[in-house]
Amino acid sequence: PFSLISQWAHPPWNRRGERPREACEGGFDPRHSLLFHEPLPAEVIQDPSSRVVALFRDPRHRLASSFHYRKLAYGLNQTEWLERQGGMRTAEEYAAFPGIAGCQTRMLAGYPCASERHPVTSAMLELSLSRMQNLTFVGLTAHWGLTIRLFHAMFGGECWEGSWTHLR
Repeated sequence: PFSLISQWAHPPWNRRGERPREACEGGFDPRHSLLFHEPLPAEVIQDPSSRVVALFRDPRHRLASSFHYRKLAYGLNQTEWLERQGGMRTAEEYAAFPGIAGCQTRMLAGYPCASERHPVTSAMLELSLSRMQNLTFVGLTAHWGLTIRLFHAMFGGECWEGSWTHLR
């Protein structure tokens, strides 16, 4: 089964709010997935039997989306975050907040998306880039349709109706 690490993904619900048993017959099985903003564990990427699928988003678009979608900060203490974010009026203020930018780099290195305790360093960037070499499939959310088609061309399986829905 594939594991999915994603910077933005939501569970593959259909329009009725139901999660299908298998999104793609014979291919991707969502029951064996890491969804939402989960850091990539070292043991997963180092396991030769792991097949990790990653979907990436332009960092500027990810920051803008997170700002407009409840000013997300997965990894920060949520109580403290809610108190501190109240004064943020612009996406620029949000992006400049310590620990917000660098989400995808941190997650590939095994850290939470938002983290003041784990600033992005050149060593972390190198680790993240080296881990990308071990990913089974890398998709780009800016090219959603092409990403879905390429995934199925490489790994088979039939698409379900929700495959074409970009949720955010």
